Amino acid sequence: IEVEVLALRRDVLRDKHPDMHDLAVTWNSRQRYPEALAMMQVCFQLQCKVLGQAHPSAQRSLRPLN
Repeated sequence: IEVEVLALRRDVLRDKHPDMHDLAVTWNSRQRYPEALAMMQVCFQLQCKVLGQAHPSAQRSLRPLN
């Protein structure tokens, strides 16, 4: 069922998929800070637009920006 949920998310969100946050975290851990910060900002903005600012995924994306 997890695979089906992920496929559905990608169908609905397309390039706005929350996996972008995971990529930003990876970049951050590899000390690619400018790329990580830019990706986190984009991710947060897109998730707010799609899911709303109060959604847990949007809040998760916001935490590293504070």
